Amino acid sequence: MEEIRKTSFIKREEAVAAHQKEIEKSERRISELDVLFRKTYEDNVAGELTDDRFAYLSASYDSEQSEIRALSEKLKSELHAFNADSLKIDKFLELAQRYTVYDELTTTMLNEFVDKVLVFNADKSSGVRSQRLDIYLSFIGKFYVPVSSEQLSQEELAAEEWRLLKKRKQQDYFRRRYYERKQKQGDRQRNDYVAEARFAS
Repeated sequence: MEEIRKTSFIKREEAVAAHQKEIEKSERRISELDVLFRKTYEDNVAGELTDDRFAYLSASYDSEQSEIRALSEKLKSELHAFNADSLKIDKFLELAQRYTVYDELTTTMLNEFVDKVLVFNADKSSGVRSQRLDIYLSFIGKFYVPVSSEQLSQEELAAEEWRLLKKRKQQDYFRRRYYERKQKQGDRQRNDYVAEARFAS
């Protein structure tokens, strides 16, 4: 729960601050463009600006203003989504607090906590069969609690080191076999070339 609060708070606070800053900047620029358009119109009426130049500038200001308004609307909708996510996180934390103490993991609890599980094809490319599972929790989606090396037991660290060592040895073996095959193939091609050259002469 602490980890969810921390990560979501940091992400949300940074994003909200950046979005609000961008929205304020957009609104300032829209006001500036209104002033520029008014000034351009007055210059045109006073005869200080040709009709062609006025048409070009007003179209340019109008186009920029439309783009900025669209961006501002997008940012506002994302800001709304951040607030909705905040509510979802609060709902998840409420759910988690209901089950802080339990004797048995029940089907009801799993159904409340887990939204969906994606199971991927097994992978044996490293020599060790592994299979990826993505677990999506209710309200917050896919979430991984970061595991630091201090949280792993000595046995787990040793097992992980052994797995990595085994994987490296296997990769070295396959790499060596690949280069040996390539070399034999090259030798055969050279022998074929020499045989052809002798036959031709």
